[in-house]
Amino acid sequence: MAVLQAQAHRVSRLVVRRCRFWFALMRLYFQDGGFGMWDSVAALMVTHPGLFEYERVRLAVTREGLKTGHLKAVPDEHGRVRLVRGVQDLDEVVRAQLAAWQYLSATGCV
Repeated sequence: MAVLQAQAHRVSRLVVRRCRFWFALMRLYFQDGGFGMWDSVAALMVTHPGLFEYERVRLAVTREGLKTGHLKAVPDEHGRVRLVRGVQDLDEVVRAQLAAWQYLSATGCV
């Protein structure tokens, strides 16, 4: 959040304004130093797949699981789902995310 607040472009200011409360809430809920911004991780997986460590899984879906939003991931080397299990280089993930936001700001997309 500190790096994001130090940025001078519109998108960073927008993210800080909209996400500050959410970041604080997640920090309290998970009792740790932060959490993954899953929407951004999904986008970075597409544009920078080498930044992440993956595991192939299949999803064990039940009717009850769909009602509660719980899907069980079962390891399967031939599974169709590629689940992120880790980050290769966290600093590079942050740089890639900031560069994407700077691009959006410079192009007027946001």
